[in-house]
Amino acid sequence: MDYDRKVFRTAQEELVRLQQIQADCTGVCPEDIYLSLSSERQALITPIELSDDEYIRQWEAVTYEHKEFRDDMPEFYTEKGERVRSKSEILIANLLKQMDIPYRYECPLKLERFGTIHPDFTVLHVRQRRTLYLEHLGMLDELGYAGNAVERINGYIRSGIYPGDQLFLTFETSRQPLNIKMLQLQFERYFI
Repeated sequence: MDYDRKVFRTAQEELVRLQQIQADCTGVCPEDIYLSLSSERQALITPIELSDDEYIRQWEAVTYEHKEFRDDMPEFYTEKGERVRSKSEILIANLLKQMDIPYRYECPLKLERFGTIHPDFTVLHVRQRRTLYLEHLGMLDELGYAGNAVERINGYIRSGIYPGDQLFLTFETSRQPLNIKMLQLQFERYFI
């Protein structure tokens, strides 16, 4: 009991010190200093830290070679007007857009011993400034598709991209379609 009181008292004292330090801070960060400059000065300076908006703008400005569509494929388009391969990918892309989560559709990625693939979605986690990958596994009840999906996931792992860390997966079968509410929960947890 005496130990618990001492630990609690020490924690309270530390909290007071931290609150004092926080109160003494001016609240000015490098981003604020850069933004306070005229546009002419900003053009001459490379900021130490980019604002989230500028970071997103630069990330989205990267150009890449899109994966080709076969002529016999149906045409599906997202709210952004980009062509995707399935109705489920429309749902995913539109939800990412609605949640203001920056993404690239089928941006090439080179995997070790696998070659170049085109992840369904390359996602920017803005707060962490990390690039993440989202693969939608939409036909898991088809044996050949499921086998290829496992091989692809293993390719990610061999390249140091692990499920739940930098790789995220969504699933569906013909009997269990994509659930938009489950998607939203995943996106809130992993991408925001």
